[in-house]
Amino acid sequence: MALETDFLSMTQDTVKIHPPSTMNFYGSVAPSSSSTGKSYPAYIDMTPRQIINSRGVEEVASGTIMLMSSSADVGLQHVVELADGRKPELLRVEPLRDEEGLHHTEISFR
Repeated sequence: MALETDFLSMTQDTVKIHPPSTMNFYGSVAPSSSSTGKSYPAYIDMTPRQIINSRGVEEVASGTIMLMSSSADVGLQHVVELADGRKPELLRVEPLRDEEGLHHTEISFR
C-alpha cells in the first residue's frame, strides 16, 4: 500500500532502524551482527507527553516518531537512530492501521 501524498508531505526527517541486539544463553546482550540499518521517512515531534509505556506504566515521553512506512518492521528491541545520531530509549511502539492494513507506526521515546 502506498501512503497518501499529503500524509508523506509531513515528513521532514529520516530515521534509521537497526536490527535488535541478540541475547545469548547466559543473558548477555551482544550487538547485532548487522551494523547497517534501514532508513525511513519520519515526522519527529519533540513535544513531551504522558503515555502508557509497553509495561503499562504511565510516564512522560520526550518525543514521538511517526514512522511513515507501511512496511516497517519495528519493535521495542530495535534501535532507532535519529538524524543527529542519537539513539533514544523506546517506550512504546504502536502500529496504526486503516482499512487497507498498516498505515504508519508511532514510536514514543525517552
